[in-house]
Amino acid sequence: MNNLTRLFLPTCIILLAGLTACAPTTITLSPETPSVEITTPSQTPRLATATEPPTPTAIATAISIETPTPTETPRMTLEDWKEVFSGPYLVYEGKTYDFESAFKEENLAMWTDPDQVRALPLGSGAITLLNPNGEITIYVDPNVAAERVEKGAVALVDQDGPTSPEISACLSLLAATLQYQKGNKNIYVQFNENSIGEFPYNSPYGITINLNLRVLQITLDDGTIISPIMPMPKHFKVTHANVVEKRLTLDEAGIVITDPDKWLDQVLKAGYDAIVIYPR
Repeated sequence: MNNLTRLFLPTCIILLAGLTACAPTTITLSPETPSVEITTPSQTPRLATATEPPTPTAIATAISIETPTPTETPRMTLEDWKEVFSGPYLVYEGKTYDFESAFKEENLAMWTDPDQVRALPLGSGAITLLNPNGEITIYVDPNVAAERVEKGAVALVDQDGPTSPEISACLSLLAATLQYQKGNKNIYVQFNENSIGEFPYNSPYGITINLNLRVLQITLDDGTIISPIMPMPKHFKVTHANVVEKRLTLDEAGIVITDPDKWLDQVLKAGYDAIVIYPR
């Protein structure tokens, strides 16, 4: 069974099971809706930005939460990241699916040795960085990854060699969703620009993300749909999930992103439910 097949099977199972972790997750925050208590964690729902650990920018009127101070900025260690990527994420028909098994099947490993990371060949697109500030960065050059590892980041790599980062991206989005639901709102997934251009496996495919399946969504009082775990990628096209069709640039689709923090709202309301992300 190849990597994508293994990825597809749990995804299908998640759809059947209706698990909120990976299934469409829309939380409506409004004063009239008692279910706002789903945000039981004491931290503020936040909009992830494309550069720095996001601070709260969207607060439901039914919640009173203090703005975090700089001293609350997370400092994620290797052990912290192991905790994020641990435990079950689905129980279906008596079988438990967990991160440990997924890592073993996909031969994924966490590295903290910068020299080991630096030795990876260019085009190792599966390099994903687990940063001390809680950001999970998809698409990272080996040299850039090594420099960040020297400063405390952890490299998540496929030990089989250069391959598509789609599996690590899906697992990262799932982990960030589960952490958010547990109250840890510091984990988010950022798709980075890669300086070496298209990877050998990537042309012309990219990473396809089903927005209603893999991306946690929150609906604000004014009807705006945001994601607290996924900032707007720098390079992407829009399309429809489960449909073979041309992928459109934002210009071709007639979409003008007026606020990067609300990119998800504008894409979904333009009628597109999937995007394809490229390294540059």
